[in-house]
Amino acid sequence: MVAFKSNRLVALSLEDQQTGQFQRIDSLDLQPNFVYTLYVKGLDFPIRAVKRVFTNKDGSKGELYIITNDFDLTHDQILDIYHERWSIEDAHKSLKNNVCLQNSPTQKVESQSNHIFCSMVALIKIEMLKFMSYS
Repeated sequence: MVAFKSNRLVALSLEDQQTGQFQRIDSLDLQPNFVYTLYVKGLDFPIRAVKRVFTNKDGSKGELYIITNDFDLTHDQILDIYHERWSIEDAHKSLKNNVCLQNSPTQKVESQSNHIFCSMVALIKIEMLKFMSYS
């Protein structure tokens, strides 16, 4: 499950893929709340795609294309899984930016493990303070 760049080339059918009739995904008239089967240029298998339209903080509209190779998922399930995935990305970003996980000066495995552990503890403490301030 990943977000898909709007300039990626896709075909609407296997026949279009085989004849090389690809279009940019953002040029298609894909409707929100539907799941589409598409064929991506360079992939040998079809994917499922949904279009999510959202409003940015500045009031402008944005579009997000989310793709998966799981054909058993519904539109809502795809969006729910992507939303859960995004919270994990936020946690990784916080580990990098707030507790300096990527700037470990350590060389040995044991000291690297200790640095990772301490970074995780620091992140948990930051998150606890954040929740306590909302109360």
